Amino acid sequence: MTAAKEQTSASGAALVLAAAALWATFGLFTKQLYSFGYTAIEVASVRSWLGWGLVSILLLIRRRSLRLSLRELGFFALYGIVGFAFFVFLYFGLLELTSVAVAAALLYTAPAFVLLISAALGREKLTAGRVSILLVVLLGTLLVTGASQMLLTGGAAISAMVLAVGIAAGFMYAIYTLFSKRAMEHHDALFSLFYMFGFASLAFTPFAPPWSSLHHIDRSWIYLAGIAIMPTLLAYGLFMTGLKRMDAGTAAMLASAEPAIAGLLAFLILGETLSIDRIIGMVLIVGAAMVLARAERVEPLPG
Repeated sequence: MTAAKEQTSASGAALVLAAAALWATFGLFTKQLYSFGYTAIEVASVRSWLGWGLVSILLLIRRRSLRLSLRELGFFALYGIVGFAFFVFLYFGLLELTSVAVAAALLYTAPAFVLLISAALGREKLTAGRVSILLVVLLGTLLVTGASQMLLTGGAAISAMVLAVGIAAGFMYAIYTLFSKRAMEHHDALFSLFYMFGFASLAFTPFAPPWSSLHHIDRSWIYLAGIAIMPTLLAYGLFMTGLKRMDAGTAAMLASAEPAIAGLLAFLILGETLSIDRIIGMVLIVGAAMVLARAERVEPLPG
């Protein structure tokens, strides 16, 4: 690997980890918005519209052309509606069926799907080193979300329906990642986000029109601004820019640092307790992320 490519891959890993840290703030903002009466789907709709609005402003300032072919328009329609909006619908449906811990653990099966699909398409190699790191990430996610403890103690049972919807959500999260990788092969982050958020917003609107989904705007605006900027505009922008500099499988595993960072933020800001298994999970995920980031700087993980 050349020095220039090493630097590009390392910066890509740093950008994806930064995106994961920003995504981890999503729960902090939604917790406040729920207290004002927002529902999950209303948060998703308003967040998507605000994200689209901010991207539009930035593109207007840059005077960026938004022209694309009909074929590309079809791709972005699938990207926004199927790759993003449908994935969000599935995840919210999963939250209705089971606990947040189990839902998060099932959602982060996504890196496994990314690796398998990429390998099947011949875009990435499924090496022993990558599979080992993936298993560490999955174990860490089970621990940090608290899902492992709940399952062992009988605090949560995974029914066939929960498993099916959870696996589907993880699969669609993987599809979102692969759509993002495809978009970044031909366009920049702002251009891609404009169309992704645009089509996703249209998909959310029949279920939660943004004009009727704002509650106590005089007090909630600060949290709406926060959720639009940090875990939306900045997080997705950084993730997609980082994704342009590395393969999708590595990016998906690095993004799995999000629940570890979210747990740490909940401890520091909300005063939530950290059990020993959650701490071990954080260590596993952060350790896996460090190995992946280092591998991006030097050479591919050995097979």
